[in-house]
Amino acid sequence: MFDGALYSAERDAWIVQAKAVVNAHYYESCRFEQARVSHCLSLGTPVISERTLLTNPHEAFEDSVLWLQGGELEQFFAEDFGTPAYYEAMYGALERFRAHDPIEAYADVLGRESGHPPTDPVRLIVPMLERFMAT
Repeated sequence: MFDGALYSAERDAWIVQAKAVVNAHYYESCRFEQARVSHCLSLGTPVISERTLLTNPHEAFEDSVLWLQGGELEQFFAEDFGTPAYYEAMYGALERFRAHDPIEAYADVLGRESGHPPTDPVRLIVPMLERFMAT
């Protein structure tokens, strides 16, 4: 646990070294935190999220996040988390997110606005996947 909020590079360093980020709702009526989950997935860290009847994620997250019902969490972490099957499934989820991820468009915009040629998105994604596989 942290004794305070984490931001920017400090937060991202913790996310990158994590085997996964768990997204759990404090209130039953909470909505899916798309920006938070997208950030974690963009850094190459899988997301495991609680899914309730009210969870209505964008289609890009349907097969990019591991969805669990509240009662499944304990069994998942006791039996499945960290297994070769888990890593294979999460690698596939990150690949599917990459197909939806607007990183290529962002790289083009950054290049154009900074006066540089567009950044090759592969240069951004490959290190991200390598970090995930190394954990």
